[in-house]
Amino acid sequence: KPSDTILASALDQGVDLPYSCQSGLCTACRGKALSGQVKLDEEEGLSQSERAEGYVLTCVGHPLTDDVVIEIG
Repeated sequence: KPSDTILASALDQGVDLPYSCQSGLCTACRGKALSGQVKLDEEEGLSQSERAEGYVLTCVGHPLTDDVVIEIG
């Protein structure tokens, strides 16, 4: 669903991704967006430089485009 987070969509499809708090604070779900655009509900867990480098939190991230690719780890 478009309202689902990247993490929720991945888990629904059986993709095993790291996560913990699911509120955007612990950064266990941090990944780097290699393509596409992602909107974050919460940015508190990322530094300004991490955001500038393209890092996202999958637990609070929503894809804005169909070409989102996230590198985890």
